[in-house]
Amino acid sequence: MHRKIFYCLLLLLLMPVLLLASTKGRIKGKVVDLQTNEPLVGANVLVIGSSTGAATDASGEFVLQNLEAGTYTLKASYLGYQSITISNIRVNADLTTDIDFQLPAEGINVGTVEIIAKRPLIQKDNTNKIRITSSEDIAALPVRSVNQIIGLSAGVVLQDNAVFIRGGRIDEVGFYLEGTSIKNPMTGGRGITLSQDAIEEVQVQSGGMTAEFGNGNAGIVRQ
Repeated sequence: MHRKIFYCLLLLLLMPVLLLASTKGRIKGKVVDLQTNEPLVGANVLVIGSSTGAATDASGEFVLQNLEAGTYTLKASYLGYQSITISNIRVNADLTTDIDFQLPAEGINVGTVEIIAKRPLIQKDNTNKIRITSSEDIAALPVRSVNQIIGLSAGVVLQDNAVFIRGGRIDEVGFYLEGTSIKNPMTGGRGITLSQDAIEEVQVQSGGMTAEFGNGNAGIVRQ
């Protein structure tokens, strides 16, 4: 009996950590030789402006975990090779961004190499019908509220400034802010007011929710 109580208390203590972990994204990729396409083992990949980084494994692959949603600049370097910097890399919450580096040897005169990443046409690991609106998109949209941004997603209807997804009731939409539920427990809908200028991205998920999200039978909105 005491053991069950202990496990229940431990689960309650770990729940906020588990929820916050779901708000992070990651970057993975590979560092290879520009001419031979051979993997470079032990190459350094650094997030510019932070202490976050990783070294490539025996296959030349690297993974950067627990990154906040936003845009990043990465720099790859290796002894005997010229460094390459890639900017404007978009990271989405709970999704993976793929970025590969091809480093030229120091004997090849290519000058300073800086690449601006482009958003991929298809997010390969976005398999759960998630519509993502980034801060760049929000700045360009002719709307003046977060609900209007959400209303642009497929399957979403706005009525009296309330969000309805896939024909569900107002209390069947789950709202999360950085992994914490902000749903109004009394009436449904979002329980707090958010400024669209302070939002990095909005994710609207209309199906395929995992067990970490509760009280969202119709859909999930994450900011």
